[in-house]
Amino acid sequence: MQEAGQTLGAVASIPLVGAGIQPAAERVQSLAAQTVSAAADSRTHIRRLSILAAVIAGVLPILMGAGVYVYLRRRLPRSAEA
Repeated sequence: MQEAGQTLGAVASIPLVGAGIQPAAERVQSLAAQTVSAAADSRTHIRRLSILAAVIAGVLPILMGAGVYVYLRRRLPRSAEA
């Protein structure tokens, strides 16, 4: 998109041909800059979510296992342990 905006900007500098293209070139260049910025923000969010998912996938089963163990440990009569 950035290259398209630059190309339109170059065409816009040609007299008589590019007079009406200049606003379009500026819009394309603006959209390209916004897209690059949004992509960087998305990359940051995706990285954070992947770390969170890895932590949850590792911690949640351990906590569930510990919860089941504690529950069964309290429910079993003492005579069944021996």
